[in-house]
Amino acid sequence: MRTTRIHIMKQKQLKIKVTGTLLLLIAVMSYSSCTQDKVLKDITLNLPSTPYDYSFVTSPNGNLNIAERIFGAPQHLDEKATLGRVLFYDTKLSINNSVSCGSCHKQELGFADGAQFSTGFANRKTKRNSLSIANTLDASGLFWDSRAGDANELSLMPVFDHLEMGMESDEMLITKLKNTDYYADLFESAFGSRAVTKENISIALATFVNTMFSNHSKFDLARFGQTELNVEERLGQELFNGKGMCVNCHTLGANFSRGGGYMNHFSPIRGTANIGLDVVYEDEGVGGGSFRIPNLKNVALTGPYMHDGRYATLDEVIEHYNSGIQNTKELDPIFKDGSGNITRLNLTYVEKKALVAFLNTLTDNTFIADPKFSNPFN
Repeated sequence: MRTTRIHIMKQKQLKIKVTGTLLLLIAVMSYSSCTQDKVLKDITLNLPSTPYDYSFVTSPNGNLNIAERIFGAPQHLDEKATLGRVLFYDTKLSINNSVSCGSCHKQELGFADGAQFSTGFANRKTKRNSLSIANTLDASGLFWDSRAGDANELSLMPVFDHLEMGMESDEMLITKLKNTDYYADLFESAFGSRAVTKENISIALATFVNTMFSNHSKFDLARFGQTELNVEERLGQELFNGKGMCVNCHTLGANFSRGGGYMNHFSPIRGTANIGLDVVYEDEGVGGGSFRIPNLKNVALTGPYMHDGRYATLDEVIEHYNSGIQNTKELDPIFKDGSGNITRLNLTYVEKKALVAFLNTLTDNTFIADPKFSNPFN
C-alpha cells in the first residue's frame, strides 16, 4: 500500500499552495530587527514515479555499488536519497522560507555558489566562500576549517547556523516539516515510518550528498583511455605534477585534495595548509590561517576562489602560487626551501595558461546536468 500511495502522489505531481504572509520574531542576539517570512508561491514537486538509482555510481572504469558505504542508508538508499534531494532544495529548512542548501550550492556551478560570500536567510553574508560539493564520501574534514568529519556531521550545521538558514531549534525544524504534506509519504518510503525526526533528516540529507560523485570529466575519461588530452592540457598536467607543485597538496584521486597526513605543522587537522595569503579579512581560519585543501573537481566552475573568495579567476589563483605567497612563520613548510625562503615557481605565461587548460579538463558536464541531483521544485 505504501508503494502505491507514493506512486500515485508522484504521478499527480503534488501541488503545495501557501497563502498569506507569516511574521516570525527571530530571537537572535546578533540581530535587532524582525525577519518576515517569504510568501511561498505555488510550487510543484516533480519526482519520478520510480526513484532514480542512487545505489550505483557509473564511472569510466565500471559501475560502483556505494550503498554499503553510506552510513544509515544501505536499505532503501534510493528513497533516502530522494528524500534528501527534496530536503536539500526545500527553502522550508530555513527559518523564513528564504534559502535552501541548494541556494548556496548550485548544480550548474559544481554545487558552489558563484559569489564571494553567500547570502543567508536575513540577507547577511556568510564569512567564508561556499565550497563545492562532489565526492564527499571520499573526503574527510569538511568545511574550510574541517570541523565536520563527514556529511552526516555536516548535514544540519547550515540549517541551524545563525547566518545561513537560522533555524532556532530541533522542534521548530521538525514541526515545519511535519506540517508540510509531502514529507510524511517521503519519510515513510525512506524509513518505513511517517515520523519526522532530526536523525532521519540528517541521514537523508547526507545520503543525497554522499551520492554526488563527479567522475566523467575529460580528465577521468582520459585516465581510462576513452579520450585524450591535447598538447596544452598534457603540458598542464605535467606542470601540475611537477614544476607547479600542485600535486603536493592536491593529490590525484577522486577529489584532488589530500585525504590524509598533516599539511601544516601548526594545525593538527588533516588536509589543511597555510598557503601564505596576506591577512585581509578577519577570518584567519584554523591554525592561524590554515584552511582545508579544497576539492578541484569542476574547479573551473566554482569560482571565486580561496576561503574568502578573493580571486575571481584561476589565472589569479595560479599567479598567487607563482609569485604572491607571503612568507610568515606559519607558512606551510611545503612552500619553503631548505633555507626557509619561499619557493617561487617561476612559471612562464605559456605554462600558466597550460595549467589553466589542465584544470579545465576537471569539469564534469555529466555531473552538473544529472537530473537526479537537480532541483525537484518548479
